[in-house]
Amino acid sequence: MFPKRLLEARKAAGLTMDELALIYNQHFKSGINKSTISKYENNRQNPMTKVVSNLAEILNVSTDYLLGKSDCTILEEWKNKLGAFDGLAEDDMAILIEMAKHLRAKNVTK
Repeated sequence: MFPKRLLEARKAAGLTMDELALIYNQHFKSGINKSTISKYENNRQNPMTKVVSNLAEILNVSTDYLLGKSDCTILEEWKNKLGAFDGLAEDDMAILIEMAKHLRAKNVTK
């Protein structure tokens, strides 16, 4: 599933293999090249876990999407999550925001 999803995500981002390699290397100070990306997309080589994570970040998709564990891209996942708040009263939304701040502060101090 990874080869197909990588190809789809790269094309959706409007990038060639060369462009993806260039962005990857600039962003992560690495030495990936077009040949390596071609091997990933043609299922001739499996990337290390960190490379999958880095590619997902560049292509703005989740690692679960690239690995075929989810059919939702990050944008679709956020739309689904935010959709759960549609129709909430302003007071209720303020309560949720305060709860989120409290939980974030609690996790930061751990």
